[in-house]
Amino acid sequence: MTVKQKRTVKTLEETSNCQPARNSHSRQLPAWLFCTRYSDRPCSGPRSRKKRDPRQKSSVGKRERIVFSEEQTRILEQGFTQCCYLSEARRKDLSEDLKLTESQVKVWFQNKRAKLKKERNGMNCLAAHLKAQGLYNHA
Repeated sequence: MTVKQKRTVKTLEETSNCQPARNSHSRQLPAWLFCTRYSDRPCSGPRSRKKRDPRQKSSVGKRERIVFSEEQTRILEQGFTQCCYLSEARRKDLSEDLKLTESQVKVWFQNKRAKLKKERNGMNCLAAHLKAQGLYNHA
């Protein structure tokens, strides 16, 4: 352990107002462990976001929403009806065919599964498929 690490690591007795149960050895716990939002101990101060000027356009921030064409959506839907989970090879093929990035295809499938799960009251597509076959009986 380096000198810097030794300075930041304090014993439980040094960093806490409460008295821990005594045991044969004093456990070394980092000081940051006791700086939580629920702690009564002061920390480095409140965390706050810097306010941005709404008139100023920033390159850092959210990307623009991607609007898929009807053809891309149709092909993605067809792929989803075959199987709602993507293999790496299938994701690569779809992304090349649709001229999208692999992450765009992956996120589309994730969003589609989440939408179905919401519509099915929390049941994912695999569980719904098994339930339709009578193989899923979890409450």
